[in-house]
Amino acid sequence: MANWTQVSRRSFLHAAFPMVGLMPTAFAHPGNAIRSSPREDRAKPEDVRPCSGGTNCLNVGTYTATITDIVASDTPTWRLARLIMRFTNRSDDRIFLAYRARSCFLIDNFGNRFFYSKNGDWEQDMSAVGIGTDVGNKIDPQFMLKPKESGVASFDLWRQRPPNEKALSYEFSVMIDEIDPSDLKTVLWRPLLQFHKVPAKLSQPLTGESVLLERPAQ
Repeated sequence: MANWTQVSRRSFLHAAFPMVGLMPTAFAHPGNAIRSSPREDRAKPEDVRPCSGGTNCLNVGTYTATITDIVASDTPTWRLARLIMRFTNRSDDRIFLAYRARSCFLIDNFGNRFFYSKNGDWEQDMSAVGIGTDVGNKIDPQFMLKPKESGVASFDLWRQRPPNEKALSYEFSVMIDEIDPSDLKTVLWRPLLQFHKVPAKLSQPLTGESVLLERPAQ
């Protein structure tokens, strides 16, 4: 069983994408220009740290990101893990967030890897629901939070079955853009959020969030 006591960004990505060609372009090619913000309260990389409440929450400076529930389901050949996340604006200004396409990845305590695509098409990322996506040079800034406001999004990740063992905990990694409110085409910064040893069964999932985030029929 992997030891997740301390996992650096480099070692996590190596574990996630050991085969040449599997590393998402979000890690290899940052894409949109990232510039300094004139706002003095903008978060810095060292501001990304665990919340006091547990392993399922990160304090990102201007906002917190909390995994509130993990819903697992099976098909004959695939296992889906849906992560429900709550983002809370801690600042006194509006913030705009977006998911950096092809950046989410999940590993369970058995070392099974879950990906944003279940068909091997690494260019297509349909994992995010409820939050806009930053892909290439196109940013969807629909996810806006007013001061002290919270919003919910989810991420669907897949792995093949078997193996069929039920996970006890997960490691989850995702990049979230913070977008300049005065220029919605500019990314202020793009931290890599890493959640370690998140229990598969969280003690207090937020009632109704899984229902709110049902994917629309195709």
